Amino acid sequence: MIVALAGYIGTMVAAFAMLVVVWHHVIGSPQSEVVRQHPRPIGAVTQAAPPLQQPGPWGPAIIHKADEGADAAASVEDARLAAVKAAAAAAKAKRLKQARYQKRKEQEQLARQRDEQQYSALGYDQEPSQAVAPAPVFSLFGPRRF
Repeated sequence: MIVALAGYIGTMVAAFAMLVVVWHHVIGSPQSEVVRQHPRPIGAVTQAAPPLQQPGPWGPAIIHKADEGADAAASVEDARLAAVKAAAAAAKAKRLKQARYQKRKEQEQLARQRDEQQYSALGYDQEPSQAVAPAPVFSLFGPRRF
């Protein structure tokens, strides 16, 4: 018994060692990834300066500052548009949820009908009929059900 147990444990240890070796060769150790990385050249890390505006055919472009009142009105309009978009998205999500629910209910009903048709096609009744007299408890020559 002890010899069998020692053989079993030895087999499991050998299998685990083989799994570790295969894992190491297929996946590789995380330390080897650090060693394999090559340093990047410093020039690739530099940030690009924003492009300078070129003057137009009649001189540089003039940017006028908007009124404070116009900014407030624009922000109110943006907030209203965002609220309308959010309400529309919520309504769309609700319609999609209802459509998915209805589709799932229809699929369940179709599956139930299909199962009932297959069951009745095999010749089984859904409910036992009351017209048939109950079978005797023991009949030596009657039908057998095993």
